[in-house]
Amino acid sequence: MPPLPTRSTPWSAWRLWVLLAAGLGTSVAVGWLGTQAERQGRRERLYREVDTAAQDLMGAFERYTALLHAMAAHFEVRPPADDRDYQEFLDRLGVTSRYPGLRATNFGLHLAPGEVPPVVAAARADRSLHPAGNPTFQMHPPLEASPSAPVHLVRFVYPLEGNEQALGFNSFSNPGQVEALDRVLDTGLMSATGPITLVQERDNPKGLIVRMPLLLAGLPTRTPEERRRATWGTVNGVWVPEVALSPQLHSLTASLQVQMVDLGWVDQPRPPATFLGPDLSPSDPQILLRPVAFAGRMLELRFKPRAGHPALAMPWRSWGLAAVMAALTLVGTWLFRILSQGEEDARALAARLKGEAERAAEAREREFRSFFEGAPIPLAITRLEDGLILHANASWRALLEVPPDATSYGHSADYLQTPSQRQEVVEMIRRLGFVRESPLRLKSARGRELEILFSCEPINLGGSTVLLSSFLDLTELHRSEAALRQAQKLESMGLLAGGIAHDFNNLLTAVQGNLDLARTMPPERVGDRLDAAERAVQRATDLTRQLLVYSGRIPVQRESLDLPALVREMATLLKVSIPKAVRLEMDLPADLPAVFGDRAQIQQAVMNLVTNAADAITQEAGTIHLQCRLGELGAEELRRDWADQPLLPGPHLLLSVADDGVGMDAVVRARIFDPFFSTKEQGRGLGLSALLGILRAHHGGLRIESEVGKGSTFTLALPASDTRPAAPPQVPEPPTRFHGIALVVDDEAEVRDSAATMLESLGFDVHVADGGAAGLSQARSLGSRLSLVLLDLTMPPPDGRETYATLRANSPELPIILSSGYTDAAPGALGKDPHLGFLAKPYSLKDLRASIAQRFRPQDPSA
Repeated sequence: MPPLPTRSTPWSAWRLWVLLAAGLGTSVAVGWLGTQAERQGRRERLYREVDTAAQDLMGAFERYTALLHAMAAHFEVRPPADDRDYQEFLDRLGVTSRYPGLRATNFGLHLAPGEVPPVVAAARADRSLHPAGNPTFQMHPPLEASPSAPVHLVRFVYPLEGNEQALGFNSFSNPGQVEALDRVLDTGLMSATGPITLVQERDNPKGLIVRMPLLLAGLPTRTPEERRRATWGTVNGVWVPEVALSPQLHSLTASLQVQMVDLGWVDQPRPPATFLGPDLSPSDPQILLRPVAFAGRMLELRFKPRAGHPALAMPWRSWGLAAVMAALTLVGTWLFRILSQGEEDARALAARLKGEAERAAEAREREFRSFFEGAPIPLAITRLEDGLILHANASWRALLEVPPDATSYGHSADYLQTPSQRQEVVEMIRRLGFVRESPLRLKSARGRELEILFSCEPINLGGSTVLLSSFLDLTELHRSEAALRQAQKLESMGLLAGGIAHDFNNLLTAVQGNLDLARTMPPERVGDRLDAAERAVQRATDLTRQLLVYSGRIPVQRESLDLPALVREMATLLKVSIPKAVRLEMDLPADLPAVFGDRAQIQQAVMNLVTNAADAITQEAGTIHLQCRLGELGAEELRRDWADQPLLPGPHLLLSVADDGVGMDAVVRARIFDPFFSTKEQGRGLGLSALLGILRAHHGGLRIESEVGKGSTFTLALPASDTRPAAPPQVPEPPTRFHGIALVVDDEAEVRDSAATMLESLGFDVHVADGGAAGLSQARSLGSRLSLVLLDLTMPPPDGRETYATLRANSPELPIILSSGYTDAAPGALGKDPHLGFLAKPYSLKDLRASIAQRFRPQDPSA
């Protein structure tokens, strides 16, 4: 660098040295400040890395709590019936494969001491998994010390292997679990224990138990006492956080050390207890802390960067910049003297640049205001300390229905349906630093209720920290979704109702026409018309049965069935049900295992598949091929080809019906199970939709393979038994005449008269009663002379069940036959009471005679 000029005035020399000193001082300051800024930048990147890691860890935790929410939602509607039901439900959720850190789930019942013996007895008698039941099931430890204390009994455990000792355990007996269980009962919310040692695990890792309450619907839950009364049980998960979070921890170990500690309940802090990770002291300046609320507890995540982490490296770049600045200062000082003559020009230039900078700042402020006010998303700026709304754009005012000329907007709590939510938002901001798409329920200035997604984060405005908030209105979206679901439901109901009305009108026309003809014909020809009317009634009965199958309400009469033999028996019926130009081929081996199911329903399923295949053959001739085989369905195949169907891995009988018809495109395949849907001008009623009800009742499945122009193959899968098919029982012919007094109790006059006439034709002396009260009165009058009661189930009080209970209490061996138009209304006493029968309406004289013969001993030996 050239030497500095020497000729200058004292004032100029003084300014020269001041400039040199200031430049060198600035260089040092820039080096020091740059070092601090670089360190701060690395620290902020570390903060972001830690925040992301904390979110990933808690996101993994939330996957496990979502499982308990799903279990609670399912079991509140449909509690587990037995061990198999509980195991199969969790198998379908894939618990063991999808949740590696979940060591066990269990199902606890909240009981009074007097309720324990029946539950223990039921558990011992549960033979759904073991033929001998569970004879060793008992509550432990016993309650001799506090016989009046409540009990929280573990009824079901999954997986059972390795967790057998949990069955029958009284959770109130474990001090480490009582506190979390009491909080579940008092708050009605999910609660977790602190770290507990899992003795059944290798190396005894630290785990925790999370409990989700099961509440009785319809009971109040405003106070802790009401919530305890409404809580009838819990679903629980036993987790090992170290295993559950292993994927996330593995990705962090290269750069960070992680420790998770428990600080106790949110409202009751306690000394820290370590869940996992090395011991990291919070007093270490390198430790970063992230508190997280989880299941009622406050957890703390501690992060420490490992050696070599960028945040710990020495920042040299700023000192390099300082050296360059120092060199430039020397050059600048030398040039200053040369350019001192242009000082005024420089001042003018500086003033001009300052003015341009101010104008640029004003322009940026105007652009921000224009963006803020014109943004299509509702935006608001509020004070953090009290929620006062400082600014709000037009979209926000329109959403909250605030007048455009309003000069103030009040406080954010004024628009919350639950004002306490503001404190929750503030706590979340202080804990996480922001809020992302949190659901809130607002009320507008005119009282309209709104559902929104709320996001906000702190910004600096005029030297103060304020909140910039955005709002996404979901109100109309939710209403549109609800309206769409209702429209789809009404469309399906309309299609179903129209099809039913069409078929029943045809059948009623046939009945009415044949009855009218019977009145005009000579006696010798009346029988033909009555037979035709009876056939129409039977078809109406079949349609009703299909409706009940479609709804899943018809009970399954299970028996051991030879499926190939059953289909061979239908061969003649199948051939006459399809066009003559269609050839029916069968490949039905005779050495296959049995299936358990309802003979009539499986026959109906086969008939539906064959007629559907025949309808698909539009050419002059075609072929339908039926094949039955034994197949082993594994878990992978079930997930790939039988998704979302109630099938378990194991052997299945596979009955396939293949045709060489027109095939189906995606649109037709999406609707083939709609009731009364058909691609033909004349449909065949419920058709394949009834098949779904049959499959649900038999725990079966259906696979469809189809391609336009190449035909379709429907494969029906039924669980195979490990036994050979049983021979059909020989049913003796019932007697045709009976003797004695019969009582018909029904509130419908037509049914009463018809049943009385049928009983009289069988030889009975018949009495009738309009309702349960009249029936009980006549039964008392007839006393021991009464031989048989035909009793309707669905009547005004006292209904059939109450009337049956009174009759049975007075006459333990009196034959009673219950009847109902609801086939799932059969009482639970069936099978336990040998003198009780059930007839589904409508029933024929043959059905009535057969049911009486099973329970009625004729009084006349010659009958």
